[in-house]
Amino acid sequence: ESNSYIINPLTGNVQATYGVPVFRVNRFWGSEDGTKSPAITPTTEWEAEVIWQDKAGEGLINFCESNGTVIDAGKYAGTGENNFYFSPAGPAASGNVLIGVKRKGAPASEGYLWSWHLWLTNYNPDAAPPSWQEDVYSYLVAGGAVHRYAGAMWSTSYPDKFIMDRNLGATSATRADGMAKTGGLHYQFGRKDPFPAAGVQLYNVSGAAVTAFTATAGDGIVVLSGATAIKTAVQHPYIFYAEGSDWVQSNPYTANSWNNPGWYTSVPKAGKSLFDPCPPGWRLPVDGAWATFSLDNVHPSDDGFAAYTSIAGWEFYLDNVLKNARAYHPATGYRTPTKNGNMDGGGYGAYIWSSTPLTGNSVQTWYFLARESSVGHSYMPRSYGNSVRCIQE
Repeated sequence: ESNSYIINPLTGNVQATYGVPVFRVNRFWGSEDGTKSPAITPTTEWEAEVIWQDKAGEGLINFCESNGTVIDAGKYAGTGENNFYFSPAGPAASGNVLIGVKRKGAPASEGYLWSWHLWLTNYNPDAAPPSWQEDVYSYLVAGGAVHRYAGAMWSTSYPDKFIMDRNLGATSATRADGMAKTGGLHYQFGRKDPFPAAGVQLYNVSGAAVTAFTATAGDGIVVLSGATAIKTAVQHPYIFYAEGSDWVQSNPYTANSWNNPGWYTSVPKAGKSLFDPCPPGWRLPVDGAWATFSLDNVHPSDDGFAAYTSIAGWEFYLDNVLKNARAYHPATGYRTPTKNGNMDGGGYGAYIWSSTPLTGNSVQTWYFLARESSVGHSYMPRSYGNSVRCIQE
């Protein structure tokens, strides 16, 4: 049960089949933030469909039966709280897919009951070792690495835990590959659903350009002015709500981690928000996870910061003494509600959310900041769309 899943395609033509737990729909809609009654009964008919993917020309996934038989219609028809099933389209499938479930025959205004992000990648951070080794800060896994950082925060809050070497949704952690691959996805604080960087065309299940919703910002999403209800955002995961402070109307959860509802206890481990966008076993880090990073432990690469180029960003040493491993943080910038949801700061700054609200402030939340003149933590309004990087639960 999660809002996103890492999917590692197999090397051969036969692919694994995955089932997604649809009962998560009722966990939300049966709550006080939903309708206080299940949206799906044992006889409710529903459909799962690809809302968007970020790869052109071909589909990244196939809906299929539980035995792996591919369904040709491009949608999955289900009933009750039964899973829907899919498999990667092939061994080379790589990118991001957003899948939504909606009631069969429901009006378009009802939108989706829930949605899930699939991250198709050769990167497998779940292969991380069970514990740290002294003075070792980077650990190889399939397709990349997992890291730990130096500092007291890691010894107390995250003992023997690892953080991914890339932003959620990125297809590479290598600076030379450019931000189109290393940038990953963007999230408004407290939302589970991702947005691509501006200028990224989105596609349907077949890899054809999405025409189902109008690109107000020129990149395949909808941008609406003003705040909205949490359930409305759930129903419309492709809408960026451009409100200058908080995208949630009268938000009752501003003191909670990543807008976690007061009624929700995560499964199996308490504390992870219902809306946390990280895969199972991973969550957003708290403020302070990057506390030892500074301008003093940036790798002095030949191209330096490389501002306003496709490789702009920082390679931080993971510790301040040995300096034998480093992590790339691309200068992806952020989506800003004050500029119609478009990107700002791209090529200049890395902005990565923590899950921690600013105490005593209902609008501002903490994030990790890296730009040419400063590195550290700062705070900004919840409506902005920053990158995220997941840490082990």
